[in-house]
Amino acid sequence: MSTNLFNFPAFFIILRESLECTLIITILISLIDRFVSEENQQKKIIKRKIWIGIGLGVILSIIIGAVFLSVYLIIEKNNWEQTNEIWEMVFSFFATFLMTMMAFNMIRITNWKDKIEKKLNKIISNYLCRNRRQQLPLLLLPFTVICRESLETFIFITGIEAKAYSLPIPILAGISTGLLIGYLIYKGFQKFSLHLFLLINITLLLFMGAGFFSSACHELEEILGSKEIIIWELNCCVPSGDNGWTIAEKLFGWRNKATIASTIGYFLYWIIIIFYVLFVYSKGLNNSNIQQDQQQQQSQSENNTTMQENLEVSSLLSPHSLQPQLNNNNESNISLQSQLNNNNESNV
Repeated sequence: MSTNLFNFPAFFIILRESLECTLIITILISLIDRFVSEENQQKKIIKRKIWIGIGLGVILSIIIGAVFLSVYLIIEKNNWEQTNEIWEMVFSFFATFLMTMMAFNMIRITNWKDKIEKKLNKIISNYLCRNRRQQLPLLLLPFTVICRESLETFIFITGIEAKAYSLPIPILAGISTGLLIGYLIYKGFQKFSLHLFLLINITLLLFMGAGFFSSACHELEEILGSKEIIIWELNCCVPSGDNGWTIAEKLFGWRNKATIASTIGYFLYWIIIIFYVLFVYSKGLNNSNIQQDQQQQQSQSENNTTMQENLEVSSLLSPHSLQPQLNNNNESNISLQSQLNNNNESNV
């Protein structure tokens, strides 16, 4: 029963969304600490407005979430018993899409910090230069971020076939973990590796997506009425009760027996993921090579320009170029000397 009280996909969804919120808020507060001195009275006012925006965002998110989940549970109660297999298939395919998109989006979190910091830097600079009537964006920023991420969370949770009693614990655990990570980032905890943490989460999300896709293919096989052909069946490793295989079933869609549809679906998912990753990697590698070539061409053109200027200077300073000038100077000196001699003779 304990495994039914904790929905693992819901935990990772909550963790991802809360992590994005805390990253933006911690960077915002860190920039305020950097730009505004402790003696400045505006610092407390700025932080107070940020916390007001956070509080309003949380309150509105709770209201929207209560309405959203209530409507979802009513629809689920009326339609679940009649079309159980169809809903399981739809939710499994939708959960596969969500888990895969979340995994690839988490890759970009490592690059978010610099981009977000530049945007927030501009917002804070504008804030300090404006009057009080034009300081509303700093309050709206955390408010809109929390509302947006909360709405995404509610939409994602409806797509993972989660029961109401299995949501409270993962919601609290996901929010707590996200807040803890944000606090560690704010304090600059050097031993905390955000990159390693995200890599582990991305791997788990992809394995979860593969399990959901395999389950969706199995449900589709049952809906179509196809004959279930079992490839293998294990007498051990049965997901029942509160054993570890039940957790594996909840997390990765583990089954002790494999059908043709579920097996093909599982390996097909990984083939698509591998080809997509290779495509993205090769595309990024080509872009980096193009940038390197452009930089080399630019540096080469600069070197050519510098060499041409040096050649021009050296040609001006070469003895062959100076010889005509010396000859002209000698001729002028001779003519001047002859003129002086003529003047002396006339004087005599």
